[in-house]
Amino acid sequence: MSHSEKSTKILTNLRAENHSILANTLSQTWSLSVIQNSKNMCAHSPTSNIEDILLQAFEQELRETNYSNTHIQTILSDLEKHRIIQTSAHTEIVPPSRRTCIDWITSQGIPDHRPYIIGAFSGVPFSNKSRPGRIIYNEATYNFIPKTHQDALVFSTDVLEKTHDTYTLLPV
Repeated sequence: MSHSEKSTKILTNLRAENHSILANTLSQTWSLSVIQNSKNMCAHSPTSNIEDILLQAFEQELRETNYSNTHIQTILSDLEKHRIIQTSAHTEIVPPSRRTCIDWITSQGIPDHRPYIIGAFSGVPFSNKSRPGRIIYNEATYNFIPKTHQDALVFSTDVLEKTHDTYTLLPV
């Protein structure tokens, strides 16, 4: 089966399962280069306002990470204008070593002055298949979560001493 036949079959199945928005989006993007697709995603500009409660939640999280007020306002302003948050780290479609590639490819369309925001759903235990809390870099694996803590929920979990110790091992 050729690429064209496969894509036609996928689109037909999506439309038959009442996923026409996804089918239309895919049909518009399959012929684009990776860079052009990234630029298109990064140019997104919503027509409705972002909810105040969501902006407040992002602001609170950013303040807890000690960003400067200027940096926080830049990030929040970008979220209001574009609403783009990278979430590939919590998909199961690719193994962990390829997620960095997805993030890198997607970031190619973002202008240098704009922030690159990565979001993660935190209502899952650390022991799930996507292995949150783990970084793979140059064939080395850095696991920030000790075995005794792997069944704890990510949300509201204390940062452990092992996490701080592992952080010091990361290359610059």
